[in-house]
Amino acid sequence: MSSFQTLADLKSFCLERLAKAVGNLSDPMRTPVLGNVGEEQAELRTIVLRDVDVEQGALLAYSDWRAPKVRQLLKAPQGTWLFYDPSDQTQFRIGTRIEILHRNDYTCEVWKELPESNRGNYLTTLPPGRMQAADVSVEYSEEMKDGSQFAILRATIHTIESLQLAKDGNHQRWLADLDRGSLLRLVP
Repeated sequence: MSSFQTLADLKSFCLERLAKAVGNLSDPMRTPVLGNVGEEQAELRTIVLRDVDVEQGALLAYSDWRAPKVRQLLKAPQGTWLFYDPSDQTQFRIGTRIEILHRNDYTCEVWKELPESNRGNYLTTLPPGRMQAADVSVEYSEEMKDGSQFAILRATIHTIESLQLAKDGNHQRWLADLDRGSLLRLVP
């Protein structure tokens, strides 16, 4: 159970924990829920955390450029990431502003480093979320092997809310506002 003295303590605890999750396929914090504003309602989806920029305070995930979430985030770039690890009952709720990186030097570099097995996620002929008949196989396009549909979500962190549940009932809940430079202890 962590008690934080400074905003830097909480930020470091959170980002180091998430950075550790990136390379561990079985870590539940590697697959957070991302929430954002959709056309008519709030949108939620599980995504894969691909990297954590501890120094800059940013989270990174990958997407197909044609995915509905990309259009939604271009209109309203605020996103909330929800991470939870049931083994130690730690939850992070992280408020961010998300920038979509597409067809630039950085995305090209990341694309080249992606294993071939992962590239198929961004090579479908139809965009993600498009309806298709149940008896039809997903088609892939050789024309997109250049990574033209590959995008990176770069989420700059503005707030971190940490909740740690304890068997003795001494739960700890903290809110760090990175923009204001404040750390508050909250009633769990």
